[in-house]
Amino acid sequence: MDSTLDQVPAGEAVMDCSMVRETRANPSEHKPRENVCVLRGDMENPLSPARETYCPTPSSDAVRIHHALLALHPVDHAGNPWVLRQVDIKQTFLQSHKLAPEKRQWARPPRGQRRDSEHVWRVDVAMYGLGVATREGYDTVMPFLLLHGWEQIRDEECFLQLRHDGKVVMCMTMHIDDFKITAKNDVIASEWIILIACFEGAEQKPDRYVGFQAAYGGAAGTCTLYQQDYILALLKKYGMEDCNGSDTPIVPNTYMLKKDAPEVIAFKMW
Repeated sequence: MDSTLDQVPAGEAVMDCSMVRETRANPSEHKPRENVCVLRGDMENPLSPARETYCPTPSSDAVRIHHALLALHPVDHAGNPWVLRQVDIKQTFLQSHKLAPEKRQWARPPRGQRRDSEHVWRVDVAMYGLGVATREGYDTVMPFLLLHGWEQIRDEECFLQLRHDGKVVMCMTMHIDDFKITAKNDVIASEWIILIACFEGAEQKPDRYVGFQAAYGGAAGTCTLYQQDYILALLKKYGMEDCNGSDTPIVPNTYMLKKDAPEVIAFKMW
């Protein structure tokens, strides 16, 4: 909301913000790059307490279960193929509920949008860069899902299931603004896509998620998860594309179990 400097309470900071060209690790014709207004979160004052900024994320086990379901159940009893779908919510933080008065912050509009040196915004919604943004998005979407019949799986705040006639017909992981579902058939998946459309989401390719890539093939009922593109992107980011390759410090295909771990771990060895 437009405001002026004289309306900012004493002791509260006015954050800078700028327009940032968003880039995507998982590009899609349905979700092109766009300009996003981002706050300088490091200027936030007063800081939000940890209980208001913490936002749960799905475990690696939850991500594996998605792909395992698809690999182990390629078709249901009626011959319909299980499907994997993925949706990215457009600027999910801006679609969250309005911030409580005690959580509101102040910001200077980006260059080109300022009327004068006194022009500021009162931040009433969870913009990118704000400490409470991810939690506000979670607290907006999760009650909506629970209201429509989804159940959180034990010990997983971001892994949910949906039942029909007592049987699980869909599983879903929620990672901030990325939703991945495994559904018993495409009809059920399409109904869910329509439901989540109220958040202005767009479908993406389901072969990538939170840094993982997935490939099916080889032996029947198998799926391979790997992070090749993520690793190559890191090498490029730090100018190490031409570095020499090296084997990992463990024999390939070795399975490590908790019972095999020593009672005292020599951390300096690693």
